[in-house]
Amino acid sequence: LAVAAAAAILLGTWIASTLVARNRTLHVVNGFDKPLTAEVEGAGSVTVNGPGHATLGVPEGRRRVRVRGAAEVEHEIAIESGFLGRFFDGRVFVLNPAGRATLVRETTVYSERPDGQGGAFNLRYGEPFMVFSGIDYAFQPFPAKLQVSDHSKRVDKTRIDLLRDPPLGVFQFLSLEGRKNDAMAFAEWCLDRPAPDPDLMTAYAMHALASGRGPRALDLLRKGLGRRPVDIAWHRLYQTVAQHGAPPGPLVDEYDALLKKDPDSSALLYLRGRLCTSLRASLDFHERAARADPKNAYAQNAIGYARISSGDWAGARERVEAALRLDPGSDTFQRLHDEIRLALGEHEAVAREVRERLRESPLDLSQNQMLVLALAAGGKGGEAVTHGVDVQGRILKEMGKDIGGIAR
Repeated sequence: LAVAAAAAILLGTWIASTLVARNRTLHVVNGFDKPLTAEVEGAGSVTVNGPGHATLGVPEGRRRVRVRGAAEVEHEIAIESGFLGRFFDGRVFVLNPAGRATLVRETTVYSERPDGQGGAFNLRYGEPFMVFSGIDYAFQPFPAKLQVSDHSKRVDKTRIDLLRDPPLGVFQFLSLEGRKNDAMAFAEWCLDRPAPDPDLMTAYAMHALASGRGPRALDLLRKGLGRRPVDIAWHRLYQTVAQHGAPPGPLVDEYDALLKKDPDSSALLYLRGRLCTSLRASLDFHERAARADPKNAYAQNAIGYARISSGDWAGARERVEAALRLDPGSDTFQRLHDEIRLALGEHEAVAREVRERLRESPLDLSQNQMLVLALAAGGKGGEAVTHGVDVQGRILKEMGKDIGGIAR
């Protein structure tokens, strides 16, 4: 009887394992802003509309996947698991077309007396197909509460999900956590694609310089120098990083060579002007850039900056306002415009407009700094100090880190 019972249990387990093998869950994630459809050989297809997640039942084995829509690619996947592992290893299979989405693997601790210790997270990105083990919750939030046994007093649980936070915020968080290599690698992956996020570009370059990783950043930035049309923001950062602690000569020669190949390029004329050591020579290049393309906002702004140096505040304002009309979302142009207006005595108007901008982003560091400047310039030093201290406290509370030096 015992043998028969064991055989029955074994047979039942085998049948159950076979049924599981015939219908494993494939999680399909979309890291693009447009819909995509994944067609899995011998299993059907599933569509994910924009950033998000969907599932498809797929038999175990090696299969070809054809992706259409936001990405036109083909991938090979292997849905495989051991006999008992199908029940106990918490294995999760994820198709990530073109490797575009970022996934987070997160561990949390449930305890009768939580102490804030033990949680962890890691990012996975750039991989078209991923297999995770030991997952308790796939693309689900952690439960708010969990029963903990009297014996263990605590239990660890792990989940995976699509990371939906903006790349800049993730980069800053990793940096503040001291995970500088992780931060650099994540930013490099995000930036090594068309139309990179300009704010992430700037944060990455400044972080690289501050942490002694300038040569590493240059390796990435050099990759984008050949893009056409010329990405001015990308070149500006390249120049900044390349000039850090180095003589200007080689960089000047590099841009002279680029201009020789394309002498009428407004973008290259502007970029060459940034390397000049004299205001007159720089202004000449920038005026040539503006004539070559009056819609080059960077050239217009640079001419405005040059006019400040000669005391022509009205002329500077005219050019910077032209730059803002061409690129109204530029924080750089907006800040220079505000500074010009403060110099012209428009303290109250600037303070009022900055307060309006802060309604959308109350903790925007640059805008809060400008408000402090406007208040101080308008003779409201006490209010400026009070506002600065208040904002610093709110930023520290929000970030949960001592970034007082940055806030100040």
